[in-house]
Amino acid sequence: MSRVILFAATLGLAGICLACVTANRPAPPVDFTPGSWRLRIDVDSAPTRMPAKEPTFGSIDFAARRYSIDFWRAINHRLPNGASVAVLEDPRRYKITLGDSTSFDEKIVMIGRAVTRDSIVGTWSETIVCCSASGRFSLWRPATVNR
Repeated sequence: MSRVILFAATLGLAGICLACVTANRPAPPVDFTPGSWRLRIDVDSAPTRMPAKEPTFGSIDFAARRYSIDFWRAINHRLPNGASVAVLEDPRRYKITLGDSTSFDEKIVMIGRAVTRDSIVGTWSETIVCCSASGRFSLWRPATVNR
């Protein structure tokens, strides 16, 4: 009976060790330079404004530092066209800024984590003098088709 318990305990410990190693394995780095990324923005909160009931879709080209998204539909506010990305301390987390990154209120900031090399999910927020909006986002690179 003790051999069975010892074997089960060893198996459980091995499973825990494997889970720890797998969870702490670094995610492959995300390469933002080539091509366009697709973006879905869901508005969860936009006080004093009527948030969109449907998600807003668009695209971001990080190499060109530009985006193509109709923010008026999402947050009733237009933003300057600019896009930048920064890696946070955790290499799987990113800070993406759309709009004027030097401004207090002419931007939205997205904080997300890499799910794969080609997709990031997280939350976003926009702050302006009167109020703010926030929600969730999904960012992914469309698969290329080899013909």
